[in-house]
Amino acid sequence: MTEKDTQLEAGLASDLNRELGAWRTMHDAPKNGTEILGWRADCGILLIKYMSASELFSEEELKDVDDDDTLFKDDWWATCWNGVWRLEGDEVPEFWMPLPAEPRSA
Repeated sequence: MTEKDTQLEAGLASDLNRELGAWRTMHDAPKNGTEILGWRADCGILLIKYMSASELFSEEELKDVDDDDTLFKDDWWATCWNGVWRLEGDEVPEFWMPLPAEPRSA
């Protein structure tokens, strides 16, 4: 990679950081079901939201849950290519930021 390529890449990263804003601690992350980006040192960036399992599970899955604490307890959830999982304890990301704006039509 040339020095010019490196400078261009750094400029694009800087523009993206400005657009998204800086990473914030989870202390002030929205807990209203808004999808956000989360970051954890052991796995990088995650797509997360704060909600209960009752909002996530299908009617069929809800029938199999006997424990109301599990069903209605609000927690952080992460989405990835192979499913959705509850984040508990040190699985909760350390930082968050809003999602970027959707792309403009070409």
